Amino acid sequence: MEIYDWISLKGVLANPHYQFKAIFNASGIIFYAGGRQHKETQAEGICYEDGLAGNALAAVVSPGQIDIRNHPRFVAEVVKRILEEILRDERLEALRGFTVTYQRKVIRQGSTGKGARHDIDP
Repeated sequence: MEIYDWISLKGVLANPHYQFKAIFNASGIIFYAGGRQHKETQAEGICYEDGLAGNALAAVVSPGQIDIRNHPRFVAEVVKRILEEILRDERLEALRGFTVTYQRKVIRQGSTGKGARHDIDP
């Protein structure tokens, strides 16, 4: 599992109004600043494209929240499993308490910040 550009964004978490983006799949995750589009970022084995062309999911990370854009190739259970594997990496400990949404439903309950919710879908 590869993690790209986390060190460059780790300091961003100190800002209470941060927002950055990520693309990820079972191969790894790429973090980057919000000024770029998801499809403009890629690494070996990780490529987001509109529609079905790419093999990765797109996400926006903000305080306490990871919002994942819908992708027709990925069901919620698979997305949750991939993200939980990624978050096991000790370098990403700061994100473990975040609420994760996919297809506008909570797939992983958060325990910190504004992302902590109690409206989890069964």
